[in-house]
Amino acid sequence: MTVKRRIRLGEVLVQQKAISEDQLTQALAEQRRTGRKLGRVLGDLGFLSEASLYDILSKHLQVPFIDLKQVHLAPEVKAMQEELSSSLGAPVEISKNANNGRITITFFSEEELKNILEKLKQERGGGF
Repeated sequence: MTVKRRIRLGEVLVQQKAISEDQLTQALAEQRRTGRKLGRVLGDLGFLSEASLYDILSKHLQVPFIDLKQVHLAPEVKAMQEELSSSLGAPVEISKNANNGRITITFFSEEELKNILEKLKQERGGGF
């Protein structure tokens, strides 16, 4: 039986030489002090840009990343994105496949998705 070891964000960033060990140590100390997410701490300390973080994670997880700030969405799709983000209290990205018209809704983290699903369950009386 193979045991899957969870790779930590800081380890990935150091392996990719996006940050140094010293920067990781500083950021982890700040994270413990403030309770903020490591990616946000790294950005606030000026060690890593948001775009670099997304790029590294996209490559590491082998998941495509599209910065929708650089994509022109139809006004109705943009309005839907803003409404979802606001009502769910979490960042939401919406993209539309030009070939088949399929709309994809993306949440930034598994934790945020769990929080959104829990909120929906509560709003709808335990199910949906």
